[in-house]
Amino acid sequence: MAKDENDLRPHYFESMKLPLEIINVLPQPRKTFEEIEYLANDIAQKNLYNPLTVASFDREHCRDYVELVNHLWGTDFSMKKIICSTDNNAEIFYVLLAGERRYRACLHIRDIGCEQCHEKFGQGGCYERHFGDSRVDVRACVNILPLDAIFIQASENIHVRVPPHEEAKFYNLLFKTIRETDPRYSLSKFSRKVGRSPETIKHALSFCELPIKYQRYVEDGKISWGIGTEIARLHAQGNLNEEDLNWWTTRAIVGNYKVPEFRKIVSGFLFEKNSGQISLFEQNQEEQLRRLGFKQAVQRNYIMAMHNFIHYLDRVCDLFAEGKLGRNDSPFSEESPIKIFRKLIATEEKILPHLKSFLSKEDNKKFRRFLQKAGRTLSRLEK
Repeated sequence: MAKDENDLRPHYFESMKLPLEIINVLPQPRKTFEEIEYLANDIAQKNLYNPLTVASFDREHCRDYVELVNHLWGTDFSMKKIICSTDNNAEIFYVLLAGERRYRACLHIRDIGCEQCHEKFGQGGCYERHFGDSRVDVRACVNILPLDAIFIQASENIHVRVPPHEEAKFYNLLFKTIRETDPRYSLSKFSRKVGRSPETIKHALSFCELPIKYQRYVEDGKISWGIGTEIARLHAQGNLNEEDLNWWTTRAIVGNYKVPEFRKIVSGFLFEKNSGQISLFEQNQEEQLRRLGFKQAVQRNYIMAMHNFIHYLDRVCDLFAEGKLGRNDSPFSEESPIKIFRKLIATEEKILPHLKSFLSKEDNKKFRRFLQKAGRTLSRLEK
């Protein structure tokens, strides 16, 4: 049978229960694990709807898998660190392929306890209390090939998706690893194997070619993944230097663009640049701002947001004046805009030093006194 025909054969999974402590966890695409405690409480109350996915390796297959993981992630795991089980005197190595959030939640139940059990019984015994013993439901694939195991990790349907930038780095590493042994391995075949569109994979590979500085803008939440892929497109197709990339990234942040809007601007710029019609820094930057629509969009987004907020406050004040709001039904509570006001004041305090050159000393003092007074008022409201 041809290799491509083998690719079409589905893997066989066997349902079983395994003790948590014999499941090995090696590096996977997901690096961010949020809300484990909440997931643990949910599993304790409703059981584990989706079993963990594990590989059941013999020693040879496990060694090959560990070597691939080390090559892919730059780690140095050895077989000595891998927990070995036995079944009829045969060595078996169980390795987690998918479901690490669920696995960590189960460990949380076992080691700390769900919220109800922890309050009632203290630490310990929670997992057995809910599930009878320390085992967990799994789907095990016996002696799956190492690369196929990696592909299962990549395409697994998970309850909370891996952050796009983490997923992108995984795809980039995996694709390069495969290309090292098979330079003709196509991007379209890779995209099918990991269950993503070719466009998604292209975005991932392009993002990973960005300088680290701009990748971290996405990782830190300063720009969205969609904006980050457009910056990557500028880097790849526009042949922009760091000064150019800084300029575009700043415009994206200040303009607070939606991805489709920013993509349209980028596409227009790339078309004109690659057709030889413009060079971004050959002309005055203020002219370029107007030409590409940045300044108008910044003003529109900022003014619209501020007007909406002011309109909201005006409506609240009208309700107070009409006696329709009071202490018991005021919107200024722990679920109200008080937190937003606090963040707004904190942001204004950060901005104020940058405005010194634009404000007179008297205006600067007035502004600071206003912020201090607003802060004291908020403190009273918060109490």
